[in-house]
This record gives sequence, C-alpha cells and structure tokens, in this order.
Amino acid sequence: MYVDIEGKSENELREILNDRDVIYVQGGNTFYLLKCVRESGFDKVVRKLLKQGTIYIGVSAGSYICCPTIEMANWKRQDKNIVGLIDLTGMNLVPFLMSVHYKPKYKDLLKAKIANTKYFVKILTDEQAILIRGNEVRLVGKGEEIKL
Repeated sequence: MYVDIEGKSENELREILNDRDVIYVQGGNTFYLLKCVRESGFDKVVRKLLKQGTIYIGVSAGSYICCPTIEMANWKRQDKNIVGLIDLTGMNLVPFLMSVHYKPKYKDLLKAKIANTKYFVKILTDEQAILIRGNEVRLVGKGEEIKL
C-alpha cells in the first residue's frame, strides 16, 4: 500500500499503518520528507510501531531521516533545502549519521565533512544497507565497510 504522509494527521497515519509489518520509506528530498514527517506526526507513529516489532526500511532520504540530524543531506549537495528547514534534527532512531550513494569521487569531501560533525558516520554504496536488530548493527550487501 502506498501512503503519502503529506497532509495526513498522526491519527490518520496510526490507523493506516497500525497493522503493517513493514514500513518502507522511499528517497526523495530529505528536507521535504523531514518536514512532512514532523507535520504529520509520522515520527511518533513509527516509534510506537518499532516497539511493537514493525520493520522500518529507509532508502536514501528514508535512511537520512532516521539519524540524529539530516545535516549530511547537504554534504554532497544532492538535496536542496527547498522548504527552508532550519532545525535539521532527524527522528534519532539510530545513533549515527549515514552518507548514502557513495562513490570514490566523494572521498575527500566526505573526509572533511565527517571531521566537522559530532556523530559517527556510516558510509554506504548503492549496493549496501545497514541492518539493525536489537543492539546489533550490521553492514549487509556487496563490498567492505567504507572507512575514510
């Protein structure tokens, strides 16, 4: 079932998502997505569902919003802050930042950006994901963990 969270209320989302086993959040503009997450109460609904065993799958921006902040959405200039978001605080579902869509051409840029953040950063190619089960955090997919 496809659900657009824009314009939905927390109660509407709770009703729509309550019996789902998996919530899959697509990519797109991270700033716009986070704005809709906050306005709709999606973050509160997701927190409750995760405690009940629902699986969350985030792709690109859907991953970024899980972090303590979405500051990394600015790093490679992939996303533009088209909604004027000032508070970049994410849903804080994981204690680290992610930089996705990694390519070697980003190495120096990411090194500089990582040096200026207070968070640990996990870097992922398009063929990798992070699986979190309880306290276990594991890289899955093709290739080794990228360390800069």
